[in-house]
Amino acid sequence: MNTWRKLRQVAATLIAAGAAAAAAGQTVTYLTPAQYAATIGQRVAVRVEVGDGKAVRQAAWPTEKIDWLFIRAPGTQKNRENVGPRNANDNFINVPLTKPGVTMIALDTKPVEVILTGKQFKAFVRRTMPGEAYGNIIAGIADTVRIHTRRIESAKTLVRVADPKGKPASHSAVAQSKTGQAVEIRPLADPTMVTVGSDLPVRAYVQGGSQVGVKVLATCFATGTTREVITDSSGSCHFRISAGGVWRIEFHDIRPLFGDAKADWAIYSATLTFEAK
Repeated sequence: MNTWRKLRQVAATLIAAGAAAAAAGQTVTYLTPAQYAATIGQRVAVRVEVGDGKAVRQAAWPTEKIDWLFIRAPGTQKNRENVGPRNANDNFINVPLTKPGVTMIALDTKPVEVILTGKQFKAFVRRTMPGEAYGNIIAGIADTVRIHTRRIESAKTLVRVADPKGKPASHSAVAQSKTGQAVEIRPLADPTMVTVGSDLPVRAYVQGGSQVGVKVLATCFATGTTREVITDSSGSCHFRISAGGVWRIEFHDIRPLFGDAKADWAIYSATLTFEAK
């Protein structure tokens, strides 16, 4: 009986691990600061959330999964060697704010292989890919087939830092700068300065190259609405800032892999979070 109980426990653990891996294959990573507006001298706590833009939850800080973590402020960038929290039990890192303007916190995760069912894979493709593209990707895939994917994720967030001398805020070059991340959403205007009713232009990159015809999803936290736009021939698109508050922007690019021993598809995912005025 004890042996049978142990076998059941092992089986349950394996099933749970498989479910967690499958969930990881469908969710997206967002960086979320405790506050999006602060002052010089403050230390802002930055956490990781996972979800699909609308439904998100806090997750453990992914120390072992991080390939690159950096903090960029006007005139400076710090690539952190120690990418984990100060205390092992914390699920956040503290970022000191030393320059007025915008501070960017960003990370790349290490590529990870995730197995999805055909049903899970197709659901992810339908949500994240343009209509004319996803039909070609999912054609002929059965719901029960096992899909081997490789996830490559990048995330960044923007924190507006007030000038201690009371100077009015101005558009930040940091907010609009290209990071060189594996996957990237680059704002072509400072999102922290774009007012409600205006459009925010962005450009999508994978491995440094602009991406034509990918779907960019922009979710407003206050209203729960998601806008979908497709990038043009320059890899750019724009969407209306319809309400103030926190916005989560994401895009994904799904590519077949040929001759790869571990994965059949590569899924590139980028996110950006900020607070609109």
